[in-house]
Amino acid sequence: IAGLDWVASMLRRARDVPVQYRAHLYLALPTEPGTWQAVDRDATSVADQYWQSAGLLTAPPEHALAFAEKLLDHRRPWSAVALLAQHSHRQGTEIPVTLIEQALRAVAGPDIDEPHPPGSIDYDLGVLLDRFEAAGGSSDTLIEFEYIFFEVLQHTRPPKALFGALATQPELFVDL
Repeated sequence: IAGLDWVASMLRRARDVPVQYRAHLYLALPTEPGTWQAVDRDATSVADQYWQSAGLLTAPPEHALAFAEKLLDHRRPWSAVALLAQHSHRQGTEIPVTLIEQALRAVAGPDIDEPHPPGSIDYDLGVLLDRFEAAGGSSDTLIEFEYIFFEVLQHTRPPKALFGALATQPELFVDL
C-alpha cells in the first residue's frame, strides 16, 4: 500500500469494480471510518458482504469502539463482544457503559444469526461484565446479565451480584 493517496485512489475507483468484487476491495483497505463511509454508500449487497466479512481484529485501537458499534449495527454482536473484550486490555482504554450494555443485550437477543467466533466466549463475556461493573453500570442490569449468561459463565466468573441480590432479596428467587 502506498499510503493515504493510494487508499483515496482506490476509494474513487471502487465504483468501476464489478459489484461481486467490490466488498473484497473494501476489505483490503484500512479498517477506518473513511472506508466504512464508502462501503455504506455502495450497493446494499456490497455493504452486507463487507460487514459480514470484516475481521474484528483489523480495527486499529483508535477506531475499535466505532468499529464495534458498526458490527452491532450490522448484526454481528458476538464479534462486537470479542472486539470490545480484546480492546479492553489496551492501556488506558475506556469503553462506554452504554456500548457494553448494547453489546451484551445484542448477544442475549433471540435473533442472532452470527455464530460464536472462535475463542472463549465465557472469557469475553466475563471481561465485559467486569468492565460494566467497574465503570458503574446499573446493578440491576448487572444482575440481569449474570442471570442471562449464568450457564455460560458458571465455571469461569461467579455471579456475585446475582447471588448477593438473591441473598438479600429472596423474593427474587421466586421471580426467577
